[in-house]
Amino acid sequence: MNFNLQDWIELAKTDPDNFELERQKLLQTFIEQSSNQRKLNGLQFKINMEREKAKNPMDSCIRLSKMLNEHFYSEFYPRLGGLSELKIPNFKAGVKYQNEEKIIPFKPK
Repeated sequence: MNFNLQDWIELAKTDPDNFELERQKLLQTFIEQSSNQRKLNGLQFKINMEREKAKNPMDSCIRLSKMLNEHFYSEFYPRLGGLSELKIPNFKAGVKYQNEEKIIPFKPK
């Protein structure tokens, strides 16, 4: 499969509807070539639903990032070292968490 990022960027800028159509076709082709089609179709469905619920592209990005983070900490991270005792935060949009870290501004010299 030949993928040229610059071509995709140009298509997204000039013809967003066609970009979306081509994006969906590429994803479907990838899924069809996989031995794990059922799981990938389920994951793609979840991704599509999060994108539909999003208010704007940034909201979509944040939702998908949280989805990836939740999956990593609930399924992958515990398997790395048998860390089954890991406490997984329940991420919800707009909720302040008790153990949030302070961001220290970077001040150049």
